[in-house]
Amino acid sequence: MTYKGNQIDYRNLNDNLKTKIDKAEGIESQVQALTPKVDNSWQKGVYNDTYITNLGPINATKTISINQSDWKNTENVEQLDIYLPITGAFSGLIKATYTSTWGNEEANGGAEVVYEIGSFTEPYGTRLNKFTITTASESFMRSYRILNPYIDVATGNIVLILLKAPNATNPFKVKLEIQGYFHNTTQTAFDVFKIGTFATIDKGSPTFGGYPWTPQTSNIPTSADFGKWNAGYDAYTRFQGNCVLVSDWNNITQNGMYMSGENTPNAPVTNWCMGIHTSHNDLWMVQKVISFAGDGDNREYERRKQGGVWGAWVETSPMKLFTSVSDGKTKVASAISDKGVYTSPIETFDNMAKNIRLIQTGRKNARGSGTLQRVGQHLRIVATGLSFKPSIILVSRTGIQETNTMWKSMYADGNAFMPITTSINMYTYYNSRDTSYNTVHGALAYISNSGFEMNIASYVQGVDETGTYSWIAFE
Repeated sequence: MTYKGNQIDYRNLNDNLKTKIDKAEGIESQVQALTPKVDNSWQKGVYNDTYITNLGPINATKTISINQSDWKNTENVEQLDIYLPITGAFSGLIKATYTSTWGNEEANGGAEVVYEIGSFTEPYGTRLNKFTITTASESFMRSYRILNPYIDVATGNIVLILLKAPNATNPFKVKLEIQGYFHNTTQTAFDVFKIGTFATIDKGSPTFGGYPWTPQTSNIPTSADFGKWNAGYDAYTRFQGNCVLVSDWNNITQNGMYMSGENTPNAPVTNWCMGIHTSHNDLWMVQKVISFAGDGDNREYERRKQGGVWGAWVETSPMKLFTSVSDGKTKVASAISDKGVYTSPIETFDNMAKNIRLIQTGRKNARGSGTLQRVGQHLRIVATGLSFKPSIILVSRTGIQETNTMWKSMYADGNAFMPITTSINMYTYYNSRDTSYNTVHGALAYISNSGFEMNIASYVQGVDETGTYSWIAFE
């Protein structure tokens, strides 16, 4: 503002005040715009009723309420569908905490469920779709039943499904938590919860879904569960300290350890036995049983049910297998020994195989050589160490330089070539000087089971007795 003499110029003063007032009004409007955001933000000691929390692009939480008026009636089973429109593929976990207050039926408590989802576009299809109940109250699960999610790969919709008993119209709360990766879409976890909806459906039947159903329980064993198993409680009796007694082996349907007394129907033996039953389903089973009293003690048996039909019992006892192998080895060893290659019954299979390869096929024979020995008035060749008794022996020598004589001799058992009862021994020498043959007959061979001694010729003064004679003998 300015002064003119003793007067104040109020025009400038008004302009300044007006500017300040305009600024104040602008600040006030900004405060009013920010108030909802401040109120909905997380503040210490201040209640926040926001039903969707954005924790990041892949994390979010949401709470939904189902009132009594949302359920259709109290006559039929109803279904709660919670739609989560992913609009693309999703891979991750969705956690749902279901709670119910006491209304028309006692269904207090709740359940916590973790859904494992892995959905992909074609051609892969749905990869993962299962759930785990981490905790559940018995009263709640009598009125509600958790089902597998429905996944529509084409649209990207994921639907969490829960069934409600007919007379349970209690107010219902669901807390949802999502964490995962969104493929082929720009959506975030917050976006999915923001546009997600739910609906209740009247299934039109009081027994839909198998109602009244057996209450589901937590998939996580508790100390109480272990206590039941150790005590042999109800359904767990087949896993208690002793085997469960059965009246008919065909009536067993659940995995476990069982036993039966004398003359039990469809047992492998008539005496006491015990064993293990393994079920894949009602059509495919395996039973393995051990007899432990009376005839057939400590024998093992097995049978299988294939396509709903039980096969015959087959003995699988290790002792039977050992006996069978031992008997078989004894017979094989005896057969190999009979063929001239001695084999012990306790030999390994490898050694038995080697001995089989040593068996001569066809007529046994042996070859050798030696020098002549003078015995009385004869020249004799001696061979030992044969594995058979010879029936034919051939001996030859050539190249006697002093006389230029070729000596040859043969022995033949009487049955070797012709049906006569006496043996033949012929020795023939060839004198190259006068091209004459001389043959002498006589029983001059001595045969044993492991060799022979055979006269070659009568001793002639001056005949060369040295040198090597070759021989071949046949069985």
